[in-house]
Amino acid sequence: MHSTSTVQNNHSMNSTNTAHIINTTKPHTVHIINTTKAHTVHINTTTKAHTTHTNNTTEAHTIHTTTTATTASCSCQCQCPQDATVQYQYIPAPHQHIGR
Repeated sequence: MHSTSTVQNNHSMNSTNTAHIINTTKPHTVHIINTTKAHTVHINTTTKAHTTHTNNTTEAHTIHTTTTATTASCSCQCQCPQDATVQYQYIPAPHQHIGR
C-alpha cells in the first residue's frame, strides 16, 4: 500500500515594495538640419508627330469552286497465266455535282 500525502506550504510574505523612479532631465540639444538645395528636375518630354497608317483594304474575293465530274479511265496491268482469257468491265460510279 502506498499512501500519498499532500504537503501544502503557505508562505505569506508581506513586504513593502518601493519603486524608485529617477527622472534625470539633462538639457538635450536637438540639431535639425534642413538643407534645402535647389533641385533642378529635368523632364524631357519630346512629343513627335506620330502618323498612324491604318490600311484597311477590302478587296472583293471571288471564291471559285470548280467541280468537274469526269469519267475516269481504268488502267489495269495484270500478270495472268499464259493462254488465259481475262475480261475487264469498267462501270463508272455516279458523280454528284456540288457547287456552281
